[in-house]
Amino acid sequence: MSIFDPELDYATSRDIPCNNWIGWLIRDGRLNMSIAIRSNDAMWGFSGANAFEWSVLHELLAGWTNTRVGTATFFAASFHLYERHFKMAPDIVSKFHGISPYDFGIRNLPLSVTWDDLDSVLQKWFSIEEKVRSYPENELPPLDEVNDEFLQESLKVLRLKWLEPRLTDTELAAEMTKLKESDIVAAAYQHFGRRRPGVLNSIEHPNIASFFRACNTR
Repeated sequence: MSIFDPELDYATSRDIPCNNWIGWLIRDGRLNMSIAIRSNDAMWGFSGANAFEWSVLHELLAGWTNTRVGTATFFAASFHLYERHFKMAPDIVSKFHGISPYDFGIRNLPLSVTWDDLDSVLQKWFSIEEKVRSYPENELPPLDEVNDEFLQESLKVLRLKWLEPRLTDTELAAEMTKLKESDIVAAAYQHFGRRRPGVLNSIEHPNIASFFRACNTR
C-alpha cells in the first residue's frame, strides 16, 4: 500500500506524507504488518496518530482475510522528538507503570464491519459524526445503521469530547457512566483526567477504576 506519491508529494508543503508505505504478510495464520516512515515525531506522529490508526487498519484487514492480528513493525528513517516536547517526554515516561487496561479485564472493542459494508457504514458514521461535532448537546441518534461496536462507541466518546467544555466534573462523570466499559472509555478517562482530575474520583466502571487505582499506587 503506497501512501507517498512522488508526482504529487515532491512539493514545498507542510503536509508531505510521513508514512510512505505499508506491507502485509500472512504467516502461520497471522497477518503481520510493516510500516515504512520517512519522518516520525515520537510525540504526536507515532504516539498521537500512527500507532492507533494503523492498528485499526491492521485489525480490519485481519478480519477481512480471516487471519489473526500478528506483529506490527515500524521502520522510521528519522524518529525524533521536537524541542517543545523535551520537558513533557520525561514526565510521560515516569508515569508509565508497566501495566495496561487489558491487565485488568478491560475489553477491547471489536471491529467487525465487513469489506462489502465498509463504504456505506463509513458514510453513515461520518454523517452522524458531523452532527455530534456541531450539536454535542443533543442526544445521539439511533446507531443501529452503524452496525459495528467500535464505531458506535467511538461516536459516543467523540460526543463527550465536544460536550466536555460545557460540563462540570460531576456532569462529565455522570455522562461517562452511561458508556460501556471498554478500552476506549479507559482512554477517555485518562484524556479528561489530565485536565480535570476530579473526574477520576468517581469512576463507576469497576475494572477501569481498578486500573487507575493500580496506577496511582505504583
